[in-house]
Amino acid sequence: MDLTPVKPSFSQNDFYRDHFLAVHSFAQITETGSTVQISFLEPEWLKTMLAKKPTAIRHEKIGDEILLTASPKELQKFLLAHLNTQGAFAKPISVKRK
Repeated sequence: MDLTPVKPSFSQNDFYRDHFLAVHSFAQITETGSTVQISFLEPEWLKTMLAKKPTAIRHEKIGDEILLTASPKELQKFLLAHLNTQGAFAKPISVKRK
């Protein structure tokens, strides 16, 4: 699953709007019957992994944060390769369909 924030509906000045960076979050979704488990990519794992292997995926460091800049195809390949890597995804959140 790929998530991106929605710009707030309340009015903001140009300065605020010009500094809003719509980035994506990545999560692994597992469905079992009426239960869905959502597990987000773990940022600390990503930072540690890229510190050890900076060529693993195209990215930029912004302060202490990582911004992945690879193409969608490269991102998909990278994420699929790490679906079962220990620590790559956070403990899942379970939600049930009503």
